[in-house]
Amino acid sequence: MVRDKGAEMQMSDIAEGMVQPFYLTGNDPENKTPLVRGRFARLTRPCQAILARHDYPAAINELCAEAMSLAACLSTTLKFDGVFTLQAKGDGAVQTLFADVTSAGAMRAYAAFDAEKLADTPGRASYFAAFDGRRLYGLYRRSGCRAGR
Repeated sequence: MVRDKGAEMQMSDIAEGMVQPFYLTGNDPENKTPLVRGRFARLTRPCQAILARHDYPAAINELCAEAMSLAACLSTTLKFDGVFTLQAKGDGAVQTLFADVTSAGAMRAYAAFDAEKLADTPGRASYFAAFDGRRLYGLYRRSGCRAGR
């Protein structure tokens, strides 16, 4: 537990990494309402272990690491039993990108990509979705995803 001005926040361990919630209230000592809420993720060891199993180019490794970090942060904001999945589909160099986090903290990630397109174009994500197997939390149309700089 981390105590900050009387509030208790859980620090979640995710497969030897961690996600730490935080909030900033500003300079006014009377203000108890957070102006900014967020999550800090440190997933160096889990990401390195997962990405070492794949032979991805650096740009794909970066996208997978970002997806794992986002999935870890989002999964700590929800109460779920099972698997939380973050998924993106696209028509460019990266066709599929996903990251899973189980309620026990295990993670995995995968990317399907076209190596030739990766070298030539950044690609565009068609949609981005987050779900836990029973409930869809969001489905968003996206454009201008920065895969394969």
